[in-house]
Order: sequence, then structure tokens, then C-alpha cells
Amino acid sequence: MKISFDLDDTLLMYGDTVATEPRLHLLWRLFVRDEPLRLGARRLVDELRQRGHEIWIYTSSGRRAGWIRWWLRLHCIRVDGVVDGATHAKCFGEGSLPTKRPHVFGISLHVDNSRGVAIEGERYGFDVCLVEPSLIEWVDYVLEFVKQFEQRKFNPQAKKG
Repeated sequence: MKISFDLDDTLLMYGDTVATEPRLHLLWRLFVRDEPLRLGARRLVDELRQRGHEIWIYTSSGRRAGWIRWWLRLHCIRVDGVVDGATHAKCFGEGSLPTKRPHVFGISLHVDNSRGVAIEGERYGFDVCLVEPSLIEWVDYVLEFVKQFEQRKFNPQAKKG
């Protein structure tokens, strides 16, 4: 199953209220802008990959897909695909609604912090795991959400109960 993640306030956390992974080595920071990766992101992606899932990034930010891939690789995170703001705009036009369309790219589940994206998911038919930036045990929450999501999607008996 393809699972995508938003960047801002989902995988990237600014400010002192949320713990982050160690920053890149100073030498790497000379060549790439290092942003604060949320604590647990590497463990979450590793666990999801071990369970056989593809990992994607879907962001409406101005960050370029190549930079996103490179930066995540420096943090030992490999992604299978990136839908950046430019790709989204090319496919659907600037300012189009919904703001994200993961299902169009074959993505089964999108992880995001935005209630607006979750509402768009309900309205336009794509599934969203809503993760509050303040949620400390966010990794366990997402892993359990994915487990429950798979049971609902792939187990006809689970839909009845």
C-alpha cells in the first residue's frame, strides 16, 4: 500500500515544543538546508517499509522533489515518490481544490496535520490519518491507524462490524 506524508507540521517541526531528530552533520549543512525532522520519523518510515508499504511525500510547499528526496536520504529515509507543489499545480492547476489528491497518484492513505485536508478527504474520497503536531506518541498512533486502516480496507468482515 502507498502511504504519503505531508511535510510542514507533520514530518517537519519548527519551534521548541516538539522533539526533533538530531540535525545533519555540520558538513552536510553547508550544502543542503537542513530542516527539523520530527522525532520518530525515521523509525516510523522504517517500520512501515518493513510491513511492505511504499512511502511517498505529498506536499503543497514550494520545496522541489529532488531536494526533498536528497534531504530525506541524508536522514536515512528513502521515499518511493514525491508529489511536490509544482507537480500538483501541473496536474490540477494553481489553487485547485482539493489542495491534495493522493488517490489520483495511487496513494491509499495520506498522513497530514491539517483538519482542512482531512475534510477534503471526506468530501473528495481519499483517506487521511490526521496527526496533531502536539501528539507525542505520534509514531505509535500512525502505526495503529495503518493497521486498522488495512483491516477495514482489505477485510470484508471488518467493514460489517
